Amino acid sequence: MKRRIISILIAIFITATVILPVGFVKADSSVKVTVKPPLRASLAEYDISFVTEADLIGGKDNILITFPEGTHLPCSCPHNWHLNFFSINGYKPSRAGRVLDIPNTIYLTVPGGIILKKGEQISVVIKPQANIWNPSKPGKYQLAVWTNRQGKEKSNFYEIGSTHLKDVSVSVDPKTAGLAADYKVNFTTGDLGNLNNGQKIYVEFPEGTKFPSSLNEDEVIINGFSPKKVELLGRTLAFTLRRSINKDRKCMLEIKSAFGIVNPTKGGDYGLYIWTDNEPDKVEAKFTIKQQFTVFTHIDTVPESPDGTSGYFKTAPTVTLGAETNLKGVTVKTFYKLDDGKFVQYVAPFKVPDGVHTLYFYSTAGDLKEEVRSVVFKVDTKAPILTITNPDKSPFATGKSSIRISGKTSEPCSVYINGRPVLEKKDFSFGKEVKLIPGKNTFLISAVDIAGNATKVTLIINYDTTVPRITVSYPGDWAEVTTKTITVKGSVSPASSLLYINGKEVSVEPDGTFSYSFVPKEHTKILPIILKAVYPLSGKSAEETLTVIYKPHTKKVCLTIGKKSALVGKSKKQMDVAPFIDPKTNRTLVPVRFVVEFLGGTVQWDAATRTVTIELNGKTLKLTINSKIAYVNGVAYTLDQPPIIKHNRTFIPLRFVVEALGFNVQWNGKTHSITIQGP
Repeated sequence: MKRRIISILIAIFITATVILPVGFVKADSSVKVTVKPPLRASLAEYDISFVTEADLIGGKDNILITFPEGTHLPCSCPHNWHLNFFSINGYKPSRAGRVLDIPNTIYLTVPGGIILKKGEQISVVIKPQANIWNPSKPGKYQLAVWTNRQGKEKSNFYEIGSTHLKDVSVSVDPKTAGLAADYKVNFTTGDLGNLNNGQKIYVEFPEGTKFPSSLNEDEVIINGFSPKKVELLGRTLAFTLRRSINKDRKCMLEIKSAFGIVNPTKGGDYGLYIWTDNEPDKVEAKFTIKQQFTVFTHIDTVPESPDGTSGYFKTAPTVTLGAETNLKGVTVKTFYKLDDGKFVQYVAPFKVPDGVHTLYFYSTAGDLKEEVRSVVFKVDTKAPILTITNPDKSPFATGKSSIRISGKTSEPCSVYINGRPVLEKKDFSFGKEVKLIPGKNTFLISAVDIAGNATKVTLIINYDTTVPRITVSYPGDWAEVTTKTITVKGSVSPASSLLYINGKEVSVEPDGTFSYSFVPKEHTKILPIILKAVYPLSGKSAEETLTVIYKPHTKKVCLTIGKKSALVGKSKKQMDVAPFIDPKTNRTLVPVRFVVEFLGGTVQWDAATRTVTIELNGKTLKLTINSKIAYVNGVAYTLDQPPIIKHNRTFIPLRFVVEALGFNVQWNGKTHSITIQGP
């Protein structure tokens, strides 16, 4: 609110103290102005001088300056500018600001404590920091100075100009009168030469130049791009830009012969003029046209220029040759050859093969023959072969935190791993040690040849930090083992881990389970069993130690054919069925459950498959009723006597089963008795 009141008071003060009409202009003005730099749309310093016609009192009287239309004053500046941006006879004004109700006008209050005497020369300096911009259009301008004690006086005219294009040159090919030609115009934009998309470049051609009826912008290239539009304005072609151009930028405007501009029909020295929307001063470029009869060959390629690197075509270029002459009524023929071949007559466009080739060509028109010309083509359309030698597959797993990626290319290349260059040796091999993070690591290997052809290979490396795990299901820690053979059962994860029990490698099943039986060399009562698992990918290991109480003793069972009583150790046991001899096979069959359980094993019966499963001493036997095929730890064996069911009990062939479980069998023919003794 306070600021608003002050602004209103100052405005009233300025208006109230102006004693001459605003429209009054003195005929013979003393106002002189210098603008630095005098360039369009630029921040400038204004040096203004005039002679006061009345005393101006410091802190009270005001000097007012009205700038010409087009001058840009900051519209959002505060009422009081920074006073260091202004000076009146070398002193800072008391106040400075915009006069809001008078267009393009500022006021400066005479510095306090001084009086500017009538007839005194007054110097006002406005620095560029005051953010006053010159008009955007070049031309002659005047500003006006007045005070609250004298009327407006217009200044001298000051000229606002522009920069212009630099280093302008033109080449014409052919330089022959009456022929269609390529025009290449080179120039550099000036300090104010920024051109935006949609602005124009203008080229004025000399009299006698002929233009096509249809303007094809595709036959014009400006810094590598065709213009949006081409217009013909008299002898001037206007090119609307598709891409912006910065100031101080070297540029080339190429108008191809296929566009259809025909040289003047008379030989001599000519000039064309070029300018832009932002640098409107015309700049001339001179060239010479020769008056002679000639034949000339035009060459066009698709792509128009090398689309690879180092001057190479990555796409096999298609060459089109076209000839013209300024002789009338003659037949024009064109001939060409590649390298050291023979000249042949041109009939249709052709492709240049891979390699570095020189194309020679010329045309004839009647008896007139063009001098042989040549163009060198470097063509490489094939991507290099990239072979990764280490690791030799993807995905690849390792337990190491780093790995050396190595490989080879089929030709000299720039090799990159994830965008970072890798040094290639003379034999085209390369290698680099890379760090890995736990889990999946993805590497993109790129090989780029001299032409810019690229081959990419994605390599996935898994850094595996897995620690294996051991689970022992049998025996338990500190369990008592009474058999001579100790069996250790359990599982290891992952299943691909290596397993060692007491230093000896043990086989692991595909599902990770294991079963290992051994007879201790030392018959100590307390026996440690050390299990170690090593996961090959990570190199990590795990150990488990269990302790057993080893008290082996020999088991002994005596059976008699035809009798239900049996001797187990020193104890007499009664069976519900007696063993017997099959008269057909002469083999002894015994009741399975009684014998196996008294030997310390277990028996399971599967009624659906009529299969008996026996487990003892780390071994598993599977027998099927009336089948001669039996399995011991998954390995098939053929029986001469199958198991049978008799008296509703399962009988098994004694010798095969007992010996498969690791026991000895003795037969006493006199007493018809069987003794089973084992570990």
